Amino acid sequence: MNKSSEPISIIEFTLNDKYHFNSYSKPGGYYTITILPDKILSKDGVLFGLGDKSICKFFLEDRWFNPIFTIEPYASVQGYIFFNISEKESMLPGVNKLKVFTSREEFEFDFEIYEMLESKL
Repeated sequence: MNKSSEPISIIEFTLNDKYHFNSYSKPGGYYTITILPDKILSKDGVLFGLGDKSICKFFLEDRWFNPIFTIEPYASVQGYIFFNISEKESMLPGVNKLKVFTSREEFEFDFEIYEMLESKL
């Protein structure tokens, strides 16, 4: 939420000082992962059967943030950011760091990941 009387532009998100989401990031409309059949998923995923595994497709469509974007004074926005994690050890359940680079300053937040879904194929 922008609690200021001035607009603020979001330029980039950085996860654990390693992964970036910015104007060069081009996420797709959906992502597919393969999980074990006993895994319970949120309502946002669609499940498909495949032998002893299940395929889950997460549809995200136009809910992505698209940096650079502006948040008007006293307004808030809601959406997704995407980090293409190539090394599982770079982001594990527990506390992680998210930096938000803006037109005015850099903000840093701790956030906790409770669970991860990892593709099994």
